[in-house]
Amino acid sequence: MPRIEQTARLFVSGREDLQTCLGLGSAYGDEFLPIIKRIKQLTILDPSDAFQINDLKGVPVTYDKPHPSGDLPFAEASVDLITCFGVLHHIPNVTHVIREMGRCLAPGGIALIREPSVSMGDWTQPRAGLTRRERGIPTTIMRSAISDARLEVVRQTPYGFAPATRAWYLISRSSFYNYGMAVALDVLLSRLTSWNHRYHRKTILNRFSPSSVFWVLTKNAGNMR
Repeated sequence: MPRIEQTARLFVSGREDLQTCLGLGSAYGDEFLPIIKRIKQLTILDPSDAFQINDLKGVPVTYDKPHPSGDLPFAEASVDLITCFGVLHHIPNVTHVIREMGRCLAPGGIALIREPSVSMGDWTQPRAGLTRRERGIPTTIMRSAISDARLEVVRQTPYGFAPATRAWYLISRSSFYNYGMAVALDVLLSRLTSWNHRYHRKTILNRFSPSSVFWVLTKNAGNMR
């Protein structure tokens, strides 16, 4: 599992009240393993039936299908932790789903979101390995959607410095994000080059910048509707 996801668990590791957790597109739920002992109930929304399990280290796992509207099958303020890693940029109704996350999240709850923040190429042309609608989400749009959902940003971490990740793979043939030191280096390089970030990367120089953002969000009691 990418270490950057494990690092984000630091924001919830001290909590003992993770009664209800929700994973959007989480498949087998591996991202919950670092805190599985604190979870009582886990629900995963995933369109595929191929990646399902009955329990995760003894914690029952319930699966449901995403609704085309983006509505989440939870009551207001009923979820303690929501994870959404690389899912939103696949769907057309991003802002509605984030608003639904804000509705479902309990006061003091945590939402962890990881999404690309660049266009991922020219979507008017075929792109290898990508669908026609697949594209990153501009940071300004994410911040607007987060604010509209009455969520607060605890931390916004740029990452995905492509030159480093590609060089690492060419040398080691292993996943860059499986190593804590590599993640720390990636985040450092991404912060240092954030000034060069462009949604549309039209030059080689533009690639020397972060390509994604990891968001840690929370909901305060004062933000209840």
